[in-house]
Amino acid sequence: PLINLHPIHTDNNNNNSQSNASKDNQNSNETTLVISTTSISDFQLVIPFAKGGYGRVDLYKKRTTGDIFAVKTVNIKSMKDKKLYSTLKTETQILNEINSDYIVNCYYIIKEKSNIYYVMEYMKGGDLFSLLSSVYLLKSTIQLITAEVLLSLFYLHSKNITHRDIKPENLLINNNMQLKLCDFGFARKISMKSNENLTDYVATRWYRSPELLITNG
Repeated sequence: PLINLHPIHTDNNNNNSQSNASKDNQNSNETTLVISTTSISDFQLVIPFAKGGYGRVDLYKKRTTGDIFAVKTVNIKSMKDKKLYSTLKTETQILNEINSDYIVNCYYIIKEKSNIYYVMEYMKGGDLFSLLSSVYLLKSTIQLITAEVLLSLFYLHSKNITHRDIKPENLLINNNMQLKLCDFGFARKISMKSNENLTDYVATRWYRSPELLITNG
């Protein structure tokens, strides 16, 4: 099965941690995925956000608590048609393994007949791309942003995970102006003991490393 994760918490015992989620999840104890009887019908659509090549992200409210989440919806058939179903499985597995202050939290993964829903931490500050387009950043702010990105990568590499799609659009900002990395659709687990070759394809050409740009033209 696509989702075969061990639930650490259940809907009956995570009310306290869920109440923290509405405050940008800064103090939440719910740091692992919850796989239970939760359905997308337990959430109410608040605001449609954006649609991308592999799904859409919308703002939802949990009906029982009023907590706000960003929900990424991915159509299973569409991913199979594009031969990206294995990518979807990899992203799900990686999200179940990671837990860092510098990575956007995923609280639920809900698999229903047609779609998979990733119920994520809502980052009210938007993304770094929008911030860079609207304000002039002080040198101290740039240094802080750089440090937060490096800390997220240091954590992932310690887990033998490579993200492969670092760009301003995938760096989100919360109420406290803290930067967190998101979107693991192109991430991969790597083994230090194997000679496995990873494809050099990533989502955004303009953020590829120079050697890949030269190789691919």
